[in-house]
Amino acid sequence: MATTSGRGGGSGGGLTGPPKPPPHAAIQDGPPPGGYPPVDVRRNLPKVGPSGTTLLIGIGLITIYGFWGATKSAQRRRRLNQEKYQIRLAITPYLQAEQDRLEVKETHRRLRQEAELMKDVPEYQPGENLYKTRKFTPYVKPLVPGVGPQGL
Repeated sequence: MATTSGRGGGSGGGLTGPPKPPPHAAIQDGPPPGGYPPVDVRRNLPKVGPSGTTLLIGIGLITIYGFWGATKSAQRRRRLNQEKYQIRLAITPYLQAEQDRLEVKETHRRLRQEAELMKDVPEYQPGENLYKTRKFTPYVKPLVPGVGPQGL
């Protein structure tokens, strides 16, 4: 029984037999008669968008507008800060009077409490300074017109 699997023996022209010639003769490609037409290698990009000069002018105008807006905003903020400072300057005496009133009220309350706690100690005077130093006064930052927060 003979096999025709392409390997081994047989008359199918396998590995052991001589090579078969190609079915047709090789045909080499070449240029057409008269040659190829010339290839256009020039730069041919479509005009899209504005020119560089237009872009530069546009960016310059946008930058100028931005600086103008920032300047206006800074002026407005400066005016508002100055107004806030002047309002604080105007109400400082009222705020100081309120603080003084609360301090006097707290001092009287503290003296009453001290007298109640030390009632059993003979010859004790409530509010008397035991350390022989000056009486504590809270520091109040002076407000000078024209000098204030953010250099106003």
